[in-house]
Amino acid sequence: MVVAAIGWEGTHTALVRDAQLDLGKGKSTGNVTSIDTRPFFPPAEVSPGTRPDSYYDNAGSFLGIGKAMGEAMIGLLKEGEMPAE
Repeated sequence: MVVAAIGWEGTHTALVRDAQLDLGKGKSTGNVTSIDTRPFFPPAEVSPGTRPDSYYDNAGSFLGIGKAMGEAMIGLLKEGEMPAE
C-alpha cells in the first residue's frame, strides 16, 4: 500500500503528515510506504481552484502525485515485499 501524505498546510496537518510519512518505517509489516506530496503543491496563482486542501485543483499536482505513488508501488513489488496479484 502506498499512502500519499498531506501536502498542504492547515490545522493539525503537520501531525497527520508526520504520521503518514512514518508508515513503512520501523516496525512496518513491509508492505506499506508513503510519499511526500509537498513537492507537488502548486502556487495558487498558477492554478484554477481556490482551495489549498484540493491542491487548488491543479491537474499537474495530481499527475505528479499519481506518478510518485505508482513508482513507490513498483518499488514495493520489486523488493518482493508485496505479492503481485
